[in-house]
Amino acid sequence: MKQHLRHYIHPQWGSIIGAEKEIRLAVLKDEIMNWHYRVENGSDDIQNWDYIKDLLLGRIEELIEELSSE
Repeated sequence: MKQHLRHYIHPQWGSIIGAEKEIRLAVLKDEIMNWHYRVENGSDDIQNWDYIKDLLLGRIEELIEELSSE
């Protein structure tokens, strides 16, 4: 499920390299995808999923704005 973070993993070393904000953004996107998958498939019953998702999406928007202003 590391669809976004995969782009920052070095092919030989396996370590994550790149700009900090871009890596944070990739991790947040992957986490939202992971949680969304778990909620849809019923493996987790998360009472506040909508609230959590809104917070994470808000943080993603903040990071995108910060990256675009650089």
